[in-house]
Amino acid sequence: MGAGIAASQLTLVRKAHAADAAKGADGARKVEVRRTVCGHCSVGCALDAVVENGVWVRHEPVFDSPINLGSHCAKGAAVREHGHGEHRLRYPMKLVNGKYERISWDTALSEISAKMLDLRKQSGPDSIFVVGSSKHNNEQSYLLRKYDEADRNRQRADLLLQITPTETLTFTPAASYKYDQYIATGLQQQNTGPGQKGAMLGLQEAVSWSAGMDVNWTPVERLTFAAGYTHESIFQKQRSRNRNPDDPALDWISDNTDTVDTYHASMTARLIPGKLDLKFAGNYAYALGTVSTWNPNANGSTVYNGIANSNQDARRWPAFEDSLLRLEASLRYHFAQVWTLSLNYAYEQFRKHDWRTDTIQPFVPGDSALYLGIDQKNYEAQIVGLTIGYHFR
Repeated sequence: MGAGIAASQLTLVRKAHAADAAKGADGARKVEVRRTVCGHCSVGCALDAVVENGVWVRHEPVFDSPINLGSHCAKGAAVREHGHGEHRLRYPMKLVNGKYERISWDTALSEISAKMLDLRKQSGPDSIFVVGSSKHNNEQSYLLRKYDEADRNRQRADLLLQITPTETLTFTPAASYKYDQYIATGLQQQNTGPGQKGAMLGLQEAVSWSAGMDVNWTPVERLTFAAGYTHESIFQKQRSRNRNPDDPALDWISDNTDTVDTYHASMTARLIPGKLDLKFAGNYAYALGTVSTWNPNANGSTVYNGIANSNQDARRWPAFEDSLLRLEASLRYHFAQVWTLSLNYAYEQFRKHDWRTDTIQPFVPGDSALYLGIDQKNYEAQIVGLTIGYHFR
């Protein structure tokens, strides 16, 4: 029976046939193999497309590709069907009285856009929900994301100045501010606020800003000093729900705030102008993350009171922090007009305090371990390198 099923499945896939018109000088079919990249997702798997008389008839995975190593996923194996499939949709279709009818692109776009604008006018921007999946190719995913964010409320301001009081001294202050509101409802804490019972979940608000300044000073022609400081703040408000039971009283509001302070300083000395340069540099960055949560619909709810002090009860979480220190020195020799040779040394120190992962041992058999992705451990490193550089003119 298995052989019969396999045979019946094979009849569903037929090889594409090239036209007879295009032939080589000797009358034989012209067959080419063209190396390309699968466009279904952003991984970048390599394909060898077999083109017969100008028609893409089949393809094979590339074995010497460092990405897919001679393998296909199911979508990559069927990627030719995007443009050559016999059953693919080639034009808009509209369901009329239980049957699909062909309509023009202008009609389809006009009717869909009018309907969406009408929904937004009647029920607000939250009445339209966009879902993407791995069935979309790169271009579809780009357009879907662009469309999804078109209704986002955003305010943004950027400032960059360069102040040069003297020819040897430069100050460069910079600042930026960005506010995104993804969903207009569900931000009120009171139980009777608009949209509380039917508020959408997910990222609702994001605010980020940064401010800093760089200073460059060249007291003499052969010596340059540089220093700078930047403070960054990233705030995100998210809404989620524990669905056991699925009740708005168990909604969570999470305020996530990350701050990053970065300091840097360097000195560059031209020991032999145009020939030999010496550079010392140092960078230090400190990041702090905080999470504050609460249940906005908890007041007066019998459902919430019944699960108080359980995992569905929002609470304050400990902060987490990390820091990175890097000190480096470099000696660069210009041995030709466009060639350089550099000897580099760097010292790195990374420190982290994260309650989520500090005590977790991933992949321990028989243990209640939990894997939370990349868990960078504390480390110290000394790096020595020799590099050759070429300057394109």
